Amino acid sequence: QMSPLPTVGSQCKELLFSGKQDMPPSPIQGSQSHLASQRSRSSKEGRFFGQQAPVSVIGRVARAGGGVGATGNHMNGTQQTAQSQHREEAASRSPCPSVASSTGSRSSVALSVRRRQRKQLNSENIWPDPHKYNTRSLYLLTLDNPLRRLAIKGIECKWWDRAVLALIFFNTIQLALYDPFDIPALKPVSVQRDIMDSIGIAFSAVFLAECLVKITAMGFVVGPRAYLKDSWNYLDVVVVVIGVID
Repeated sequence: QMSPLPTVGSQCKELLFSGKQDMPPSPIQGSQSHLASQRSRSSKEGRFFGQQAPVSVIGRVARAGGGVGATGNHMNGTQQTAQSQHREEAASRSPCPSVASSTGSRSSVALSVRRRQRKQLNSENIWPDPHKYNTRSLYLLTLDNPLRRLAIKGIECKWWDRAVLALIFFNTIQLALYDPFDIPALKPVSVQRDIMDSIGIAFSAVFLAECLVKITAMGFVVGPRAYLKDSWNYLDVVVVVIGVID
C-alpha cells in the first residue's frame, strides 16, 4: 500500500511547528524575561528595583536590555551616573588629586615645595649656609667646627675685602719704591733696604694668612665651592707662593 501524499497545508504546519521549536528566543523576549527575574529577586530581598540595586546588577540589566527602547536607555543612564559618582568618590579619597592628574601639576607642586623649603631655610637663618660652603673643609673641619666658623665669619665681614684691597695697593707702592741697585755688594749698609725688606716680609705674611683663612673656610680643592674652584684664587696662590719663596 502506498502512503498518502502529504498535502501542502500539513507541510507548512510541520515547518512552522519545527521552526517554532528550533527558533531561539528574540532579544526583546530575553531582556523582558531577564528584567522579570531581576524584579522578582529584588522584591524577595525587600528592595525596590532600580533605586538601591547594586551597580553590577544595573550593568547586567542594561547590557541585557540595551536594544529595548526606553528601558535600555534608562539603564545606560543609571550606569553612567553610578560610574561618575564612583570616579568622584575615588578622586575625593585620593590625597592629592592635582598631583595624580597630570605631569605638569606634579612639577608645579614639587616647585612650590622647594620654594617653601628655601623660604623656611632663609627664615631659620641657618649659619653658615650649607648651600654656600662645603660640608667639610680639608676632610676634617665641619660647619660646626669653631675654627672654621671663625674663618667664615672673617671672610664674610664687609671690611675683609676692603682690607685686602688696601694691602694690595700698599704692597704695589712698596714694590714700586724698590731700588734694584740697593744690594749688599754696592751698599753694604742701607737702612732703606732693611726697611723695605721688613715691609715685604710683613706683606707676604699677611697675604699667606689671608690665603690660609680662605682655605680653612672654603676648603682647598675638593668640593663644588672650594677655594681653587674660583679662577681668581689661582692668581692669589701664585702671588703668595712667590712671596714666600722670595
